Amino acid sequence: MITRNSHFHVPNTNDVLLYDAFLPDQPKGILVFIHGFKGFKDWGAWDICSEFWMQQGWAVFKFNFSHNGTGLHDPQSFVHPEKFRKNTYGRERLETLAFLDFIRSGEVFPTLKKLPLFVIGHSRGAGAALNSASHPSVKGIATWAGISKYNRWGEEQRQRWELLGTLEIINQRTGESLPLDIDLLQDYQRNKNILRIKTHVQRLQKPLIIFHGTADEAVSWEEAIKLKKWNSDAELHLLEGVNHVFGAHHPWNSKELPLPLKKVAEETVRFFERVILQKSL
Repeated sequence: MITRNSHFHVPNTNDVLLYDAFLPDQPKGILVFIHGFKGFKDWGAWDICSEFWMQQGWAVFKFNFSHNGTGLHDPQSFVHPEKFRKNTYGRERLETLAFLDFIRSGEVFPTLKKLPLFVIGHSRGAGAALNSASHPSVKGIATWAGISKYNRWGEEQRQRWELLGTLEIINQRTGESLPLDIDLLQDYQRNKNILRIKTHVQRLQKPLIIFHGTADEAVSWEEAIKLKKWNSDAELHLLEGVNHVFGAHHPWNSKELPLPLKKVAEETVRFFERVILQKSL
């Protein structure tokens, strides 16, 4: 069964997350996929990827952050730039943890309450995934083209940001100018000890697998090397000549996954299946 664009109200806020659920008859476990910066749950081949996992016996969830800029009635377009500009790393962390609580509560999905749960984060979503490692339900994490730090601006850029109150970001796919308010910078400065990815990776006591393409044009593959350096137990896969989105693009009109993405999707669940097996021994 597949349900799309369901609503989850984030507790103690006015924010709503749109999510999709892909539910096989007898799931072996749960996968939660987190999109990246300027991304959304329906980008490119993420839907085909989720169906692929469901066919392999996994219950799959993907969701839009409340302030990713898309709308509740138009989930693939940036119709709310005023929300995008107010988004913060801290908000994404709290929304991820709240969504995991929601799945684990059994209120809507009672049959999933006790199944092993894993988190997959793409690009900036990897930061939210690693920040979710403290959640007791999370049994393992996969990063896809993941960032190793949230602080991605230089000193000159930071000063200009503070002076003007906004930082202009260009969406390379659409050409849109997407300003970010000072909220994001201030949130990071206030909460950097909580948000620091390096610390989470160093302290991680759960299985971690890292995928990164060597031709990534958005996040250097050297960031994957850093993640591995900070956690020697992590499993690292560098994909030669593969880009940031593993061969996909938006829109994705094929029913088949691009070969690099299919390889990553397969290897991810194989890793999680090994984790389940080891815990059952």
